[in-house]
Amino acid sequence: MISGPIDEESAPDFESACRTELKEGVTGLAVDLTEVGTVTEAGLRALIETLKTIKRRSGSMTLINPSQEIVSLLADTGFLILFSIVHDPQRQF
Repeated sequence: MISGPIDEESAPDFESACRTELKEGVTGLAVDLTEVGTVTEAGLRALIETLKTIKRRSGSMTLINPSQEIVSLLADTGFLILFSIVHDPQRQF
């Protein structure tokens, strides 16, 4: 699980962790955003680059419990339709 913002500082680590998973031949990736409050431009770029890698493998990427702020960012930029979104009803607010 990721915690804190995905920003200029943490985006490279996020991408590196995703690349490690993808090296194992994974074609589907679920990213738990329950503990992520914000995603900056760098974080958005990291999500999109990871998604592009997965799509080249005919895979999919699911975002689990993104905050309303993250959903709004994806919607405002037109990227929301690219991701599968799952909201866990057991999520703690």
